[in-house]
Amino acid sequence: MKKEALNKDIFRDIKKTKGRFFSIMAMIAIGVLVFVGLKVTGPEMTRIGDEYMLRNNAADITVVSTYGIDDKDRELLKSVPGYKYLDFGYSVDLLTKSEEDIVRIQSMPRNVALIEVVEGRLPKKYDEIILDRDLQSRYEIGDTIYFKDEKSIDEDNTNYLKHYDFKIVGFGTSSEYITNTDKGSTNIGFGEITGFGAVLENQFKSKEYSIARYSFDDLVGVKHSSDEFVKRVAVHANNVEEALDGRDETKFDELKIKLVDEINDGDKKINDARDELRDAEVKLNDARVELNDFFDEYDESKGDFHSKIAEAKQKLKDAEAELADGKIKLEDGKAKLIEEESKFNDGIREYEDGKVELEKGRKEYEDGLKQFVEGSETLASGEKELNEGKEKLKEGEIELLDGIKQYEDGLKQYKEGKAELEANRKILETSKTQLDAAKTEIDQGKALLDEGYAEYESSKEKVDAGIAYAQGQVDSLNSQKIELENQLSEIRQAESEIDNVNGQISDLHRQIDETTDEETLNQLYEQLNGLKEIKKNLDYAISQKDSVETGLQGIEGGLLLANEGLEEAKAGLVLLEAGKTELDKNLATWEVGKAEYDKGKAEYDSGYAQFQEGEKLLVDSGKQLEDAKAEIDKGTKEIADNKKLLEEKTKELEDGKKELADSKAKLQEAEEEIASGTNSCKMPKKK
Repeated sequence: MKKEALNKDIFRDIKKTKGRFFSIMAMIAIGVLVFVGLKVTGPEMTRIGDEYMLRNNAADITVVSTYGIDDKDRELLKSVPGYKYLDFGYSVDLLTKSEEDIVRIQSMPRNVALIEVVEGRLPKKYDEIILDRDLQSRYEIGDTIYFKDEKSIDEDNTNYLKHYDFKIVGFGTSSEYITNTDKGSTNIGFGEITGFGAVLENQFKSKEYSIARYSFDDLVGVKHSSDEFVKRVAVHANNVEEALDGRDETKFDELKIKLVDEINDGDKKINDARDELRDAEVKLNDARVELNDFFDEYDESKGDFHSKIAEAKQKLKDAEAELADGKIKLEDGKAKLIEEESKFNDGIREYEDGKVELEKGRKEYEDGLKQFVEGSETLASGEKELNEGKEKLKEGEIELLDGIKQYEDGLKQYKEGKAELEANRKILETSKTQLDAAKTEIDQGKALLDEGYAEYESSKEKVDAGIAYAQGQVDSLNSQKIELENQLSEIRQAESEIDNVNGQISDLHRQIDETTDEETLNQLYEQLNGLKEIKKNLDYAISQKDSVETGLQGIEGGLLLANEGLEEAKAGLVLLEAGKTELDKNLATWEVGKAEYDKGKAEYDSGYAQFQEGEKLLVDSGKQLEDAKAEIDKGTKEIADNKKLLEEKTKELEDGKKELADSKAKLQEAEEEIASGTNSCKMPKKK
């Protein structure tokens, strides 16, 4: 009855307060759903994660080396017992050319940490790449992604990859990049990885791997979230650490020795370059002394050269003037000679006419006397003209002799000018030889300077790369140091908490012993299990204290050595810059010497141009002398011919005089005969 009455009261209250009842029910339902969701979500997420890890064979242990995994490292890693797969791979962080993304490029995994394709496919060709699913919002399949070249810091200083442009063929996920908010850090760009990418292994040019992934036989099928997995992995991790014990210090020492050797090589090259610069400076100074001596000799000879050229020019001008005067006089003499020759020929013709008349006079006496008188007059006139022709001929000879003398004077001046030109030519040739020698010294000095600058650039590039690498190692070691210090701080906090946890466990054991209520016992046992789990984690953290402290000490020692190496590299850079300063000083000295050489070369070119002008003037004068000589030879021949003709005409005139005298004698006889009455014996002749 009481139970029925209670139920009636309950239903009556529900009917009266339906709103409050359903509100309370809704709140209870929401609370139950939230509780169920929270209880279910964790295990479900763990299950999904375990399935993903098993499906893609996630690495049980991953070993990463910033120094590279060489043959010795691989032998040590292979000596670890119990592994099923041991995959070695490459990895490098690259910045896109747009500088928007930093992608960690890795080689395609073989058996461990496989990439799960979300869209597209895996790379099959050398120029293909699959990208992180989180980069799908910025790129599409078929796009080409361009990366900036990244060079390794090995002795070859080669590129990490064979190609830096890849075609996107797919997007995927990797068990090594679970979260989409923190992909890792890097020492390039803005320092944060935005996603991963995978290419074929043969695209990497490095000789040493950078990552190793283990998959162990006893962990096949074991869930990664299970305690068993954690325990077994801890054992294998300890084996790996033992196999690699001291290897980091050994590799660091090897790297330090290598860097020190490179720095020493750089110092040696700098010293060699400095010695070469000193030698070049000595040669430049010697060349400068020789060049100054040459300029002194050149200035001294240049004054003599200009003076002699001016004198030669003046003599040539005087010779040309005298030659021109002689030519004019020669032409005047020729004209007068031609005129007198014409007059002489007229006299000869008149003489011939007189001779004919004389012959007629012989035949006819009456006309003979008249013709005799006329012939005498004509003969006298011809003789006068002949004498005048002789005088003119003598004058022409005198003028010709004057022209010959002027020609000989001009020829003498021409020869003197030619001799001076030849002397100046030798001076110029000597100057040219000295200039060529100075040019050779200057060119050799410039070649040495160029070689020094090239050596400086090469050494600086290597030193800069060494500094960048050393700085990267320092930064990496600092990051590891901070991480280990944080772990050590957590361990110390765990040490401070372990006593409290042990005390709570003791209290729970005491409460369990004193409690008989089953529900309370269940709660106490649940609390005890939670505390045991906490204690287990704290114990594990505390057990890592020695290894963390050892690692911290090793990192501090490595950091000290890395800083020392960095300082040594920076000191090498200072020495290199000092060598560059010396190079700049020597370059300035060389430029002064080059300017002096250019000045001397310009003066030589000017002097050579004047020499060529004088040489041309001399050639022209020589040609004019040759023309004058030809005219003189021609005039001499004409005078000789006229002399011969004059002699012939003179002989004819003498013959005419003789005949005229004979005719005159005959006429006188005839007159005497006529006067004495002897005409009777001459009358027949008169007919």
